[in-house]
Amino acid sequence: MEIIQRIWESTFITIEGLWGLVGLGAFALLFVFLTLRAMLVRPFTIRPLAAADRIRAAVGRATETGEQVHVALGMGGLAGSRAADTLAGLSLVSYLAQRGALAEIPVRVRVGDPTALAGALAVLQRGAVSTGYPDVFDPTQAEFIAPAPLAYAAGVAEAVRREPMVANAMVGSYGPEVLLPAQAGAQRGLTQVGGTSAPSILPLFHGLVDAPLLGEEIYALGSALGRPEHTGSLATQDVFRALLAFGIVLLTVLALWR
Repeated sequence: MEIIQRIWESTFITIEGLWGLVGLGAFALLFVFLTLRAMLVRPFTIRPLAAADRIRAAVGRATETGEQVHVALGMGGLAGSRAADTLAGLSLVSYLAQRGALAEIPVRVRVGDPTALAGALAVLQRGAVSTGYPDVFDPTQAEFIAPAPLAYAAGVAEAVRREPMVANAMVGSYGPEVLLPAQAGAQRGLTQVGGTSAPSILPLFHGLVDAPLLGEEIYALGSALGRPEHTGSLATQDVFRALLAFGIVLLTVLALWR
């Protein structure tokens, strides 16, 4: 026991850190189990999102008209505090890439960060390869506009005005500059969906797009589109939220009982 105690004292692991590792391990195991269950059996049922319905309808119209579906990922990249919003946008790009490869639908993605450009290209290529049509992938499908928010928004707005498209999706990291592309799409009468995690920007989406993604709905978009790997992740988060809520209630009751 003395040797074990010396080894423990020589490490930098604290009791709190150990419990954190245990929680992370439990989360990972549950995530793998629920994801495999969603992929091998069927995806979990979730609350429908109007944005997902609009995207499916836009894909159907694009199949008939040959016009493009446009996705703007905002100013976020694949690192930093805004990475989660960018990854949520890339889940939409992944869905559209597969549908686009199968139905020959043009999909265009515009970003304001170089790492997001690399991510968009990888997702578009993987979508084409996974459907068995790797030749459909075109590197010009993804475009880096500008690293400054206002310049990026102006470039996206100009593309929305002049290019033939059936839908404009703005899912990612945005600030007030989102008014420019959103207003351009509204003037053309395009189907528009959008969302970001910044609470101060959500009213702008709510006023300008047909189906806004409010709050954490941005992270549930992949699940709403029927992606089993996303429904497994969402189910894991719901389980841990329920456990956390139960733990808080239990500790409160115990504290009052004493």
